[in-house]
Amino acid sequence: MMRIVIVTPSYPSAECGISTYTGYLAAALRDKADVEIAGRAAGRSLVEDVAEAARHADLIHVQHAFGIYGYMGWRTIPLLLALKRTHHRIVTTIHELPSADESFNQRSPKERAAYAYLRAVLGVIARHSAVLIVHSEANRDRLRGLVGTAQSIEVIPHGVLDGIGAGYRAPHQPPVIGFFGFLAAHKGVHHLIAALTSVPQARLIIAGKARTPVDADYERSLRAQVEAAGLSNRVRFLGYVPDDRMAAFFEEIDLAVFPYHHSTASGALALALAHGCPAIASDIPVFRELAQRWGCIEIVDPSPQRLAGAIRHLLADESRRRALIHHAGQMLAEAGWGQVAKRHHELYVRMTALSPSATVEVAP
Repeated sequence: MMRIVIVTPSYPSAECGISTYTGYLAAALRDKADVEIAGRAAGRSLVEDVAEAARHADLIHVQHAFGIYGYMGWRTIPLLLALKRTHHRIVTTIHELPSADESFNQRSPKERAAYAYLRAVLGVIARHSAVLIVHSEANRDRLRGLVGTAQSIEVIPHGVLDGIGAGYRAPHQPPVIGFFGFLAAHKGVHHLIAALTSVPQARLIIAGKARTPVDADYERSLRAQVEAAGLSNRVRFLGYVPDDRMAAFFEEIDLAVFPYHHSTASGALALALAHGCPAIASDIPVFRELAQRWGCIEIVDPSPQRLAGAIRHLLADESRRRALIHHAGQMLAEAGWGQVAKRHHELYVRMTALSPSATVEVAP
């Protein structure tokens, strides 16, 4: 049985999406491979911990998001340089891509410099990995634009828990809308609060917490927005929801709404669908791709007016809610963790058949 080392410095934190992803992937792989998770051993540096775990490994699988590798991902580069010297085969899953939207030219010089730096880090990752993994075709296109078209990039969907959906249920009276996930400005929760004023009587539960000082400022602004709009009796900030409370949260809400400005993948959306909750998401490439492929989410422009209209229409349309839940079930059959682990294992097998320095040929 091949031995795989998965590198995730935040593991086993329950309050990190990449840590959660790693745990599910490792569990689903364990009937196919000997899996060890490395990156956080007490008393050792990241490089030392991974090097020790990798001594007898067949392959190293790095899970990458900038925040789990220190400020702006600075620990990524020394890790990959050290791993390259060991001649291990390296695959890297890219969970986060820097955003350069239409407002990029209006950003401050510091923000533009940060984007250039993050793009350079991705270039280092690409050069030191035999293959990169992303969760959608849209992300593959974006990543190719960032690191060059010659890079081998495999698309494997974000895993979804399967078999836990509750099936269709009638909305509460009054209806309850939910937001689930860590709080940050790019997730557009302020648009959802503004939309609530045009959805009579509906209540909103915001389930999540801030992770950084900037995000904490954003959460304070959301609370002030609720107060100023006179919505305190209709909006509840639930805070972080642990695993043993997740099912109860999704049973309490009728719709989950994800009004993101940008995203590479959403574990929060995957969990909502896995719990049989109809979902509305903003019209951005990663969500649009889900809707086009499986028809499992309602897509809308995330402006408050459009959000309010979509919420009202979906709450009133039982057949559409049933259809979304049905299509989400079809998605689970293809993107459940068992299928995702199978795709990873097939890639690992192809990689271990190559020389350590080779790259993997994948379909364009």
